[in-house]
Amino acid sequence: MLPKWNFVFPFDLLLFKVNIEDMRICDLNPIQIEGSLEFISGKKISAFFRLQSLNSRDRTCNNMNPDMVIHNGGCHCRNVRWRVESPASVVAWQCNCSDCAMRGNTHFIVPCERFELLGESQKFLTTYTFGTHTAKHMFCKVCGITSFYRPRSNPDGIAVTYKCVDPGTLFHVEIKLFDGVNWEKSHQSTGISSCSKE
Repeated sequence: MLPKWNFVFPFDLLLFKVNIEDMRICDLNPIQIEGSLEFISGKKISAFFRLQSLNSRDRTCNNMNPDMVIHNGGCHCRNVRWRVESPASVVAWQCNCSDCAMRGNTHFIVPCERFELLGESQKFLTTYTFGTHTAKHMFCKVCGITSFYRPRSNPDGIAVTYKCVDPGTLFHVEIKLFDGVNWEKSHQSTGISSCSKE
């Protein structure tokens, strides 16, 4: 008989407790929990949770997860629109190079084949390069937002700004640091180059 466990978390300035009614733990799979959320207001709803195993902390990229979904997104003025295929839970990179540090851009990387620019988006894009000119920093001519670009670390892939993904399909973002100031060393040690491979 599974014991009844209660957990209390802050959630949107409310408190709720999780009543665990069933839990399944399988090798190499997330922990699956079925139960209910009971708010302090008295409202109670059934719920299903998936908790990733500790091994998920070691992952570098998003291309090993078989549970792919379609994310839509784009820039602020919506003249640039795209769709991308990746998991609902992604690893995103925060870089401190001179450009990324100023823009505050944090992105996840996918193979080019999983990214599609929609409609007439191309005509609203312009590109900035510097240094080695390998990275193609594309941004909207109208609102100036970089919703995606081709990174120097993965010229065969696309870096998608996770905050530019439309709400509803991206449920978890694990942020890792890329030391763009010491670019070559970080590129070798992080394994980031594998993120654009199928």
